[in-house]
Amino acid sequence: MVNSRTKTVKGGCLCAAIRFTITLPEGWQPECNGTCQCTQCRKFTGALVPQNIGIPKEYVEPSFDSQPSYKTYQSGPKSYRGFCSTCGSSLTFMDTKGQLWIHLGSFDEEDLVGRKVGEAYETKWGKIWEWDASGSFGQELAKAKDHVWVENAVPGVTDVMAGKKYMCGREGVEGFEGGLMELWKEVKQ
Repeated sequence: MVNSRTKTVKGGCLCAAIRFTITLPEGWQPECNGTCQCTQCRKFTGALVPQNIGIPKEYVEPSFDSQPSYKTYQSGPKSYRGFCSTCGSSLTFMDTKGQLWIHLGSFDEEDLVGRKVGEAYETKWGKIWEWDASGSFGQELAKAKDHVWVENAVPGVTDVMAGKKYMCGREGVEGFEGGLMELWKEVKQ
């Protein structure tokens, strides 16, 4: 369940030309929270395992479309990807059904991991800060429930995350647990 001490999550692009606030109702549970390993998501974000979360558009203020730097790219017959035209930050994925997915990496640090408090400790590993995570959502929002397009996974690296996995999307197929190598052994038996 989403942390009840805070009711909003803030985020934006790298240059701050696009800012947004998500207001979550009490007890809200994310329905869509996962990673995607398709080539398009990887190319668009530059991340090996991009992660996003489905948020109803009405929870987001101001709307992405109302911000001048926000642009979309039609990446498929039924999909659009949103980004900042100033700094290039990847922000959203949308489908023609109206579902909005927001990349978790665009959420503000304070809302994902908390805030640094006190003084940094000098260690042989570098500076270590104490964090106050009492108002953050990272524990609730960053745990992916499932992983799609794992046919493109890096065996032993990106296919071993916890959660249901789907080869090429979720529709009409069963998800599986474990890594691709275990699945391949099961299929060959």
